[in-house]
Amino acid sequence: MPNPERGIDPLNSATASIRPLWAAATLLLIGPTLVVDLSSQGSSSTQVPEPEAAVVTVSAQQLPIDEISASVSVISRSDIASSQAETVVELLQHTPFVYLSQVGGRGGLSTASIRGGDANFTLVMIDGIPLNDPTNILGGSFDLSAFSLNRVERIEIVRGPMSVRHGSEGIAGVINIITRKGEGIPEVAVDFLGGSFDTWQLGAASQGRLKAWHYSAHVSHLEVGEQVENEDLERTSFSFASGVSLGGESALDFHFRLHDRQVEGFPPNGGGPEFSILREAQRSDVQEAVFGATWLQEITGGWFQRFHFDYYDRLENAETPPLLDEIPPTFSSQPGIDSDSDFERARVQLDHYWLFGSAWQAGLDLSFRHENGALDAVIADLFSGGFQLDRNTWSWGGELRYAKGRYQFDTGLRIDNSDDAALETSPRVGASVRLGPRQTRIKSSWAEGFKLPSFFALGEPNVGNPDLRPEKSRGFDVGIEQPVANGKGEISLTYYYNSFTDLIDFSPEQFRLVNRARVTTRGVEAQAQGRITDSLRLSGHGTYLDFDIEGSSEPLRDRPRWLGGIRLDWDFHRRAQLHIDNTWVGSRFDFQIPVREQNQVGGYANTALAVSYHPARDLTLFARIDNLLDREFHHFVGFPDPGLYARFGLRYRFRFK
Repeated sequence: MPNPERGIDPLNSATASIRPLWAAATLLLIGPTLVVDLSSQGSSSTQVPEPEAAVVTVSAQQLPIDEISASVSVISRSDIASSQAETVVELLQHTPFVYLSQVGGRGGLSTASIRGGDANFTLVMIDGIPLNDPTNILGGSFDLSAFSLNRVERIEIVRGPMSVRHGSEGIAGVINIITRKGEGIPEVAVDFLGGSFDTWQLGAASQGRLKAWHYSAHVSHLEVGEQVENEDLERTSFSFASGVSLGGESALDFHFRLHDRQVEGFPPNGGGPEFSILREAQRSDVQEAVFGATWLQEITGGWFQRFHFDYYDRLENAETPPLLDEIPPTFSSQPGIDSDSDFERARVQLDHYWLFGSAWQAGLDLSFRHENGALDAVIADLFSGGFQLDRNTWSWGGELRYAKGRYQFDTGLRIDNSDDAALETSPRVGASVRLGPRQTRIKSSWAEGFKLPSFFALGEPNVGNPDLRPEKSRGFDVGIEQPVANGKGEISLTYYYNSFTDLIDFSPEQFRLVNRARVTTRGVEAQAQGRITDSLRLSGHGTYLDFDIEGSSEPLRDRPRWLGGIRLDWDFHRRAQLHIDNTWVGSRFDFQIPVREQNQVGGYANTALAVSYHPARDLTLFARIDNLLDREFHHFVGFPDPGLYARFGLRYRFRFK
């Protein structure tokens, strides 16, 4: 509980202003349905096919994936549906070329790293809105632990520095979660899920299109009981999106999302259920609000203007117990921390882009970002660790692309001017070419990125350092993609190299954070996928990672050198599908405060199975089992996987004709 000596609890005060919105959320969900019922008479039922693979994360324009020089993976709508995954974590832990780190069971701290970069080097976005919070002690990494897949259309993953498009944070890669627009005839859907560890979920959704207007909404509540000692999760989420076509290519769209999560579990670095000395749980209560609005206008033929505004607010109350190394404790122990944090980010961006003939495209953008973060913390019930900082950043950028026939070339440059850092320039160059009658594709890209110091690193009064410089990256990759079996399959191989410099590290001598570390990572990504028959699809992937830390012989913590998996999708009946994901994770370096004699964890294999059955057009029955073989393995030293996790459910749609 918050310390009463600190006066008014700013988190609970702000939360009081957010939670009444749940009533409005319900009205937003039901209201459009009432309008739909009256205005959709005479509508015909249409099935909207899944769109072809296109990417919006690497440019101001939507681009076909086979015209992009960057290393990009797309988790499609059909992939999400067949997996029957409930959270982004369940999906990403089986996604090629992404390492998903999870502390304990469902609800435990879960972060994604790309190509050996730190978790806070991965920018996580929803509909292009950044979600990383620089006030947290993790340096701005985003916790994916309970992020719902409600209304998610697809997930785009870009590997390599992307500061040229998104500025700070995305210096190792970007994960952009794209939500679904309303489509087809209006409908309402309800779903129920139940399973192991007293898991249950209720949800309701409404979506559709009314002439030029579209809308979609979803509300759900999920609870997962104790999986391992002291672990449980409760999550409520609501999202609403709508928009209108203004004729031609012009449109106005907006997106709104609320997220409320309460989690308990053993704190990271404390030895987990097996080695923790105090046996006390860490408690976290997080509320997030996201709003975004975009206006796209075609000025003349081939000249487009895009105006975008978004706002992100994250409130967190966290209680972390002391982490003891032994009894009596030594200086290697960590004190307990009670904290309240509030972070706000508002962004405005204006893009102009032009299409010249059939081959050339160019774009210019101007953006402004305001960030404000506050932390009120008490350490060991004695010391204050609070701060309040804000930051303004102006950015200018441009890009030029050529794509015609077998050849594609792109280049871009971005300049960022922040209050607490010098001008940062982020260039990028990429190209690809298709060779020979088999359409072999060779592609390569080079880019630089940067990450501004987190508010915690700058302002924390005990270890913070206001003179910290931005962390930087420089990376390149080169790859080959080969279609096989008359286009029914493809194999690919990519080599990458990244150099991360000016990394922020703790100096015991100065007892504060300083810039000093340099890390290089390099590796190979391989994938093969194809359709064996009309009803059977098979894919496999593997990643090898190597790294060097300047001035240290230790390996990077929680970075497996080997990562791989196999996926199978089988439409074994015209109304039923089977999905299997089997992922292998190599052993990793780890350290836990009370466990000095053990510094390796893993590797392990984890299998997920999902089955879907459609007894009627609008009814779906589904089941999913994680850790199907009930393997015993550890995510971190002392943090065992809870074991086989099964759940089942149903989804029913009501259509308005």
